[in-house]
Amino acid sequence: MSSWTFALPLAAGLLLGCQSGSSTGPSPAVSAKVDARPTLIWSDGARYAYTFSLTSGAEVTGQRTMEFTLSSQAMLDVRQAGPGDVEFAAVLNDAHFTAKDPENQPEFDALARELATPFTFKLHEGALAETRFPLETTAFAASIRRTLASLLQFPVQPSIVNGDVWTAKETDATGNYEAEYRRNPDGTVAKRKLRYEARAVSRNSLANFASIVPEVARSSGTWRFGSEPALGAEPAHLRLERVEASDTIVSKLTAAAAISADTSAKLAFVRQARPEPRFAWDNLLASTRVFAMGERIGPKVSPASYDKIRIGNYTFASALKELEKQGQDPRSNELFDKVRGEADKPEELGEREGRLKSQAQVFTAMAAILRAEPAHIPAVLSRIRAGSSAARPLIDALSSAGTLPAQRALIELMHDEKAPKGVRRTAAFALTRTSNASAETIDALAHEIDSELLRVYALYGLGTLGRHLAEAGEAARAAAITEILTTELGKADTPSRQVDALRGIANSGADSAFPAVRPFFESKVAKVHVAAIDAIRLMHRPEVDPILADALANGSEDLKLAALDAASVREPSAPLAKGLQSLADSTDRPGLRLKIVRVMGSWLKQRPEFKSPLLKFAQSDESEQVRLAAQNALGT
Repeated sequence: MSSWTFALPLAAGLLLGCQSGSSTGPSPAVSAKVDARPTLIWSDGARYAYTFSLTSGAEVTGQRTMEFTLSSQAMLDVRQAGPGDVEFAAVLNDAHFTAKDPENQPEFDALARELATPFTFKLHEGALAETRFPLETTAFAASIRRTLASLLQFPVQPSIVNGDVWTAKETDATGNYEAEYRRNPDGTVAKRKLRYEARAVSRNSLANFASIVPEVARSSGTWRFGSEPALGAEPAHLRLERVEASDTIVSKLTAAAAISADTSAKLAFVRQARPEPRFAWDNLLASTRVFAMGERIGPKVSPASYDKIRIGNYTFASALKELEKQGQDPRSNELFDKVRGEADKPEELGEREGRLKSQAQVFTAMAAILRAEPAHIPAVLSRIRAGSSAARPLIDALSSAGTLPAQRALIELMHDEKAPKGVRRTAAFALTRTSNASAETIDALAHEIDSELLRVYALYGLGTLGRHLAEAGEAARAAAITEILTTELGKADTPSRQVDALRGIANSGADSAFPAVRPFFESKVAKVHVAAIDAIRLMHRPEVDPILADALANGSEDLKLAALDAASVREPSAPLAKGLQSLADSTDRPGLRLKIVRVMGSWLKQRPEFKSPLLKFAQSDESEQVRLAAQNALGT
């Protein structure tokens, strides 16, 4: 029988479940040879049947939504696809959904019918490498299919001698993440997700950010295997018998709002067969196409649909009343686990957490109300001007709303010379954080460049907005902002004004501003030279890394610190690695060594030569904080 295998990192000598002559159900356990390296096997041309169950739900700013359970049979046809590759044709037969909210049941019934259409996915050395869905598919169906495919991941352990714990890069319906595997004495393997990579999102969909980083709040999983003893010195061949996985993943949309998604999934082996004739792969490939992880699937969801969830049972009046009540509460800003040097009692901490959750919920509701019902914006301006106790969160809600009427309201506040200076500054800062800045917003901030009150907000904010526009593909508008910033830098006639303009350019990350910044590398004024180094940290130009490396090796202490901060957000090129090592060998400042250790740790996978200096820091640095940071970087 032809087979396609890839390494499964289980310790030799563990007790393993085995497969007898029958291809159905688990069999008694046997011991693998001590010198054998087990491999997970997917037989070319075979068809595997598993039971598949899934329970999922989400909490959006305190409200539960889209909770359901799914039970189904997963049929998997397998074929060899190339070195290290195995392809699966998968279909969920007899899918049955139970929605917690009966009103959602018709949607789930339609989803069950959609999942009866086959799809394909590919594992490369055990990791999910590609998904192909029907040409007409929905985002919900794609998410469930990716969840099923991700359960079958089992990447190769780098070496059988690496011990019982290893890590691997994987992908699921949420995004790309790093997972930790651990062999158990009973022959099972435990898995937990460690961390996700940043993921791009639409600024006009669920969040107002260009990217979010999902956080792993809870993760656990267990993989069980059946085996059939191999002949001679061949490794034991393992079949996947059962998978159980459970996660809670939190995605922060704003400082005050988040989605918390709970998912539990199970796969259990039923039988294995060899269909005749073989599965018609050409027909399926012709009716599917590859969908990239970040690709939008199905009809675009209206922002109004999300805002309806955010608003919940709030009205404008009730949200305003609650925000103002919170503003009058002296405890409303208690964000710490200690107050006045005394540790909180558990019940007090629980009360505070509940209060913060309530604050986040009403703030998110107010922002959604202002976005969905702009007729309330004049009333918000009136309350702010009247000195409302909720003036700051109301301004922030206008910023979070991000609509043109909301931006115009913030511009009006920023320009209002009768308003308190603090309100005007807060409005200016809020404008710099709004999504999809309008042309009016850009012009309004540019108008304040010469204002002593708002100059810094205008320059810094223009830089940030320019970078966001460039990331969104609006190159012409971003270039116009860069021109404003470089013109202002050329006009600046004092060190302080030069620093302000350079900081604005730093926020923009615009490559085209490099020629305007270059002369300031020769400035004799320390703070200007430091600001010039900071200004190039996000630029993608070949001149940048050598300049930073020279500052790391030969600059003043302040210049080294600025170059180190800049290097920390860049790829670990050879010049930067050399400059960092030079700085590590020469500095006697504990604070600087701590930053060096953290940068070396973040670069360790690309720059394994940093393992030696990190070991030295971990073992002998005079600062306990530095030693602990180095040990954490090494994973010891």
